[in-house]
Amino acid sequence: MRMKEAELCSELVIAMIDGIQDRKKIRSYYEKYDDNFPQAKEVVKHFKQCIDKIAELYGDDLKKSPFRRTTLFYSLFCAIYDVIYGFPRSKTPKIQIKAEKYNLVRNALSKLEKELVAGAPSSGYLEFKDASTRHTTDLVSRLTRHRVIIREILAKLNTN
Repeated sequence: MRMKEAELCSELVIAMIDGIQDRKKIRSYYEKYDDNFPQAKEVVKHFKQCIDKIAELYGDDLKKSPFRRTTLFYSLFCAIYDVIYGFPRSKTPKIQIKAEKYNLVRNALSKLEKELVAGAPSSGYLEFKDASTRHTTDLVSRLTRHRVIIREILAKLNTN
């Protein structure tokens, strides 16, 4: 279990420094940063802040959410991180998610949760559901989930 958690943390850190990657690239990052990780202090700070933001958004409800699954948590973390800090080369507008906007973000995520558990998701969410259930660590699936989560969050934040 701890190995899975360490692997997830590694994948999240990789995304923070280089954007969403295919899981297969993890070994090359271990080799690249084995001796020296110059941005460690900033990465740790932003990692904690992103985890705290997710905890503030969800509270104990994350335990009951589809986003508790490793695959979807990866995508949730990446989306929140991208919105707040921005990935390298990201076109996502940076927005500080303040407490008064938490309900909007939760509404966007709740909509996605419903689509994930629906027997037949709405037409705009078929690709998202497929990317959440098949080839979940492939780059294409990760990018698909990311795009849809970002789209939903920004739609809620930009309309209010």
